[in-house]
Amino acid sequence: MMRLLLLATAWAVAGCSPSKPAATDTGVCWRVRAPEGQPLKREVLERGIANLQTCAARLEALRMMEGEAVEGAFEGRAIFVSEAEITQAVSRGGTRYPVFEPAEREAVQRAIGRLLDARSGSEAPPRP
Repeated sequence: MMRLLLLATAWAVAGCSPSKPAATDTGVCWRVRAPEGQPLKREVLERGIANLQTCAARLEALRMMEGEAVEGAFEGRAIFVSEAEITQAVSRGGTRYPVFEPAEREAVQRAIGRLLDARSGSEAPPRP
């Protein structure tokens, strides 16, 4: 009984913590900004997204264009995109797990690079 009470208390405290859950709207990829000392700001990046991996790839494109780490959310999962990795968790403070294996991420980056090159009309040779 005591164990159940402790679990319930931990669950309630976690629900009140600043690591609030990610947005849960179906099929919506969110950009999340966390200005220091201010509440989280969420903005729709794209609607009609099929899965977390597609949202993570959209966020990776933002990271590549902006040159800095990006946060987002998809259907209750927080997504973190840095130069080193793309991870996801149930909340900003939760345990993070990789979204892509290194080879998968490299393929995503190559595809995004080709799209960005084509979009800019650059004469650079195609990326492998």
